[in-house]
Amino acid sequence: MALDDRTATAVGFLLRMADDGVAERVRTRLGLDEGRAAAGGVVDNSFRGEVRQAPAQVRLWLLQADDPEVNATLFGMGLLPAGLARDVVAGVPFGPGDAGRRIERSPYVTAVRPDDERLGEGLALPRILDRLYGAVTRGSLKRARRAAQEVRTADWPGVAAAHAERPLPGYARWALAERFDCPPSLRTAFGTHAKFTHRLREAGIVEGLDDLVTGVAPAITALPLLDVLYRAQPRVVDRSAAAVRPLVHERLGSHVEAWAIVAQLLPEFIGTTAELVDLAAAIAGPEPEGSSG
Repeated sequence: MALDDRTATAVGFLLRMADDGVAERVRTRLGLDEGRAAAGGVVDNSFRGEVRQAPAQVRLWLLQADDPEVNATLFGMGLLPAGLARDVVAGVPFGPGDAGRRIERSPYVTAVRPDDERLGEGLALPRILDRLYGAVTRGSLKRARRAAQEVRTADWPGVAAAHAERPLPGYARWALAERFDCPPSLRTAFGTHAKFTHRLREAGIVEGLDDLVTGVAPAITALPLLDVLYRAQPRVVDRSAAAVRPLVHERLGSHVEAWAIVAQLLPEFIGTTAELVDLAAAIAGPEPEGSSG
């Protein structure tokens, strides 16, 4: 069975959840060599393609792995707001509990010139707040977004304190909440009504990767993304892997033909990963006796 690269990557993530012996038999059945299933190194073309299309929140989870190569790739692709771009160039850590230290930096980012446009204006927090508080007239959202882009990781406590003392105007709250690294507590303080939540979903702000497995994301969208994230930092997808693993073991198991049906259905299937696995298992029927040995 000839698989396109995206389908091979999707099946590759599912195979990570399978027992070694099962994975080997499935690869043989699908003509999928182990190297291709593993999809290369951490950062490759599939990684770039999947991350570019993924919800913006995924970029924060990747930054929190503090991998210099991944950080440099996100910077180079222009996927970071100016404040975070400056943090990457400065070696600021993003992982929990990492405040006060510096992390290794890629040679790519150490060579970035101070006037690189991806670094923005380099505004200090008081100037950023001045611009945010000034976003009160019709048409101010664009200006508020430009100011919000300048916020650095260390600035968020100051932004929260300013808002607690004097609430920021609506456009400023909207622009800040759209930042994928906006602290959840601050985002909640900005607003929780349905229209606000919808705007955030539109901006790619999601609660967790669980949505990719149990929510509405099609399997052919969710699984390749999960695979490249797993390669970048397995802990990023711990909860999603925990949701997928029982599906693989209980519904597919060692039934190689059920796995083949998964691969056959994947490219055009519009349902979730759970729905895909359930349908493939139902079509394949019981595993032939003695075939699992």
